[in-house]
Amino acid sequence: MATGESTCLRCRNIDLSAHSLRLNNLVTIQLGNVRDWELACQICRAFARLAGFELSAARSGVDTNDDDDDDDDDDDNGDGDDDNGLSHIIYNIEDPPSTQEYCLLAFNTATIFADPPDVKLADWEDPVSFAVIEKEYACSEGSEEVFNCVRGRGWFSLYVESEDRQRFMPEATKALAEVSLIKSWLQYCIANHKQCHPNLLRTMAPIKLINCSTRQVVSRDHDQSFLTLSYVCSEVPDLGYTDGQLVINQPQLIEDAITLTLQLEYYYLWIDRYCINQVDEVEKGSQILQMDQIYARSDLTIIVADSVEGMSGVSSRKPADTLVLGNQIFIITPPTPRYEIENSIWNRRAWTYQESVLSRRRLVALREQFYFKCMGMDCCESLHGCLQEKTRIDATRVGHRWSESEVFINLSTQDDPLAHIYYHLAEYSKRQLSFPTDILQAIEGVLAQMRQIYPDLAEVTGLPIVHRVGSPAGLKERFLTTLCWKTAFRCERREGFASWSWAGWHAALPFIENREPDIVEMHNLDIGIEDLSSKTTSLEQFYGRQAQNFANRHIHGTRLHIEAPYFVVKFLGWSNRGIESVLPYGKARIWVEGAKMIHGRFFPPTHDQNTKRNNEVWNAIVLGRRSAALDASNSNMLVMLITKRVMERFFERIGVLEITPQELEPDLTALLSRQENFTII
Repeated sequence: MATGESTCLRCRNIDLSAHSLRLNNLVTIQLGNVRDWELACQICRAFARLAGFELSAARSGVDTNDDDDDDDDDDDNGDGDDDNGLSHIIYNIEDPPSTQEYCLLAFNTATIFADPPDVKLADWEDPVSFAVIEKEYACSEGSEEVFNCVRGRGWFSLYVESEDRQRFMPEATKALAEVSLIKSWLQYCIANHKQCHPNLLRTMAPIKLINCSTRQVVSRDHDQSFLTLSYVCSEVPDLGYTDGQLVINQPQLIEDAITLTLQLEYYYLWIDRYCINQVDEVEKGSQILQMDQIYARSDLTIIVADSVEGMSGVSSRKPADTLVLGNQIFIITPPTPRYEIENSIWNRRAWTYQESVLSRRRLVALREQFYFKCMGMDCCESLHGCLQEKTRIDATRVGHRWSESEVFINLSTQDDPLAHIYYHLAEYSKRQLSFPTDILQAIEGVLAQMRQIYPDLAEVTGLPIVHRVGSPAGLKERFLTTLCWKTAFRCERREGFASWSWAGWHAALPFIENREPDIVEMHNLDIGIEDLSSKTTSLEQFYGRQAQNFANRHIHGTRLHIEAPYFVVKFLGWSNRGIESVLPYGKARIWVEGAKMIHGRFFPPTHDQNTKRNNEVWNAIVLGRRSAALDASNSNMLVMLITKRVMERFFERIGVLEITPQELEPDLTALLSRQENFTII
């Protein structure tokens, strides 16, 4: 706790009482440049941390090592200083910007958690909090920079010990989590939130669970209630188990998960590495196919986002910091849960995506607090009361990119199933895999849940084929539409997967625009799919094999055979790009053999957009035209799959080109007269 004896003259004169703020009509208080702050002052040091600085013991002027006075100058990271470190570090205190000035910004804590949030952080009087931000940001009313400074660095608020505490007022978190509070969140949800009860259930094969009391791995045979654990598996050592018994002294994170499960008065815990046979590929595959059912039946998923060495709050953690200004006590609140989660290692891993989406209730272990999120409410240890509560799910609501409650999104029916599925594929595809060959397995749980929501859904090598309300498209038209997924990012090939699927590209972020018209074939296209056994079947037969047996949904095509009209094209460059010239898509100039230069919308996923594509000859496979069923304003566009020859008999997908038929008149009929059978790998 900062005291008056270790406080500089400037900080002793700061008056943050409500009376002073109203009397002087203050929203900001100037703090000047960090170079002028007295870092022996504990409040100056706290302000520096809230401004995004990393502190060192040498500059703080405080001896943090009682055992060795000579180590102060070498402690560049401040490891011995308990006051060091917020998650959002932008500067080192040894080299602060020479001209950057800072100020205290008064704001209303509730505005951060409004839905959608109020970027202006308005109505600062009740309850009032303070953030340290760059002076230049305070001058720009309601800027995104201000909002992100507060979210990413944290803030401090007046501490009220009485029962008169209002919602969003700070709580003084301790070294160990208040388990009774966490239990109250969970029990309230179970008793009051119908939307959080299990749904979309189907018959499930038996699963194994850890009995946390006996530490045995047992079969779940009586519908026992259980919890699930989500963590970065590759970062935690695997000590395994012998004869169904967990080895003593598991990694601290696993031990903490077992401890927390028992503290929450549950006996059974599901952890993938122990509850799925990692050696038996058949059993492993069948369990992966029912991941959605495991998480749907779990009462709570414990997510470890902040660490791989243990679970903060179960293992010891840093208690909340306090400040004393005048005769008032303030609590420093850590960055918002959404900010910490989105910037965690856990959030960058591909396997954890389906665990976050499929869970009904989530308890997230962050660096300094626990955060509870279900489909009905949000709560965290550092703030009093419920952050937000919803009585029902609004399936049509569009999420806000700053809304704290949108950090996790559950699956629900949407008006455009195809765009809905591609939204999740895009979110998933930008994450990282330790083994690139897991790209389709690690999303299987989400796709399985999507089949529950959209019963006619099938996938061909990760491409979703689904009926869209209001569209008369048949199976072939649906396939052509999903085949023409787009990307707005440069990405590179993933070896071992088909180029015509988003799975064949690293970080593809594929998308189909909402209500984007289906593609209607102009000619009788012949489409065949070759599977892993090198057997080629028609699209209809391939789809039928999936529809007959749920387990066969995991069959993947390796090669795509299309017999269709085509013409030869060259990419000449982008037109009218202006400031968007760095993006690898947009309005392109295309040379067409036997015709002329045309303009069209081009969406290529390949990496080097300027050098490799110029003067390279491609084949434009004409798939059809956009239907007017879903969006008449975008209908009649000619849609082509752009491919390049990579071997004598094989082609690779380059992207999608859309043009108006008038661009090719009067040569269109002649251009469409030439056909070829393409094998796309």
